[in-house]
Amino acid sequence: MESISVSHSETRIARLSPALVNSVYLWGARFSRNQLLLAQESVYLQRAVHNTGRLSFGLAKFEHREGLDVFGTALFALHAKAATLFERAARLMSQWTANPAYSERFATELFTLDGAIDRFIASLPPVHLHLDVDVARKLIITHTLARDATIKVQAAMKQVTGMPSDKDVVAAQAIAAMLDNTNIGGLYYVDPIVAIVWSDICRVLSGEAARLRLLWSSTSLLADQAGAGRELQHIEADHNRLGVALQKVLAAMTTLANTCPLTAVQAAKVQQEMENAAR
Repeated sequence: MESISVSHSETRIARLSPALVNSVYLWGARFSRNQLLLAQESVYLQRAVHNTGRLSFGLAKFEHREGLDVFGTALFALHAKAATLFERAARLMSQWTANPAYSERFATELFTLDGAIDRFIASLPPVHLHLDVDVARKLIITHTLARDATIKVQAAMKQVTGMPSDKDVVAAQAIAAMLDNTNIGGLYYVDPIVAIVWSDICRVLSGEAARLRLLWSSTSLLADQAGAGRELQHIEADHNRLGVALQKVLAAMTTLANTCPLTAVQAAKVQQEMENAAR
């Protein structure tokens, strides 16, 4: 990544980052009908994830030393990689079938993708209040797509393995935590896909809250009331945290309603679903 640009006395030549190049190759393979290219899809995915880590490490340096053109290219590469992982997760989720002959290979693909998403998220620079508005806007959509990719993979994994996992809930809570470090009102507008993805985030949080309410009801009937009391306290604390996180996401969607009306529509849908579930 040190070679992303070359400076001369009179001319500076910017080159595309390896992460961006491999993301482009990945999309090219995805839309191609050439079997040789399709066979390289996993290779391009692995290379893009590997180079993204190096890309994220140098973001701050590029912003101050090389200027916004190169920095913008780096952000675009991160966004492209997040979108690729998001699309890959959505496609795998839609391809799930209960055919036992397919389950093992499907599970392998899911675990591989899950690991790639984890490494990508770990490489992302954080969102904080002092970021430039344009930078914050791009990083928010990048984090959002990556976390929702995790949620989609976990939903598919639960169908394949039948094993419980809270990784989707952790991903949803991470988006709510990110909003704590964001001046949502100062963004003015966001990519409309945020409205769709954040509504998914809300559904994960509200679904887990509903599960905890059922767990609270069953736990309160246990014969060992002393032990049940301690467990009920933990359940209530977890439920309260989920409620706070859910309200943060809904509040962010409402704040953006004037410049992105779709967020208001999606927030209203989520709230209506919650009201219907509570009846």
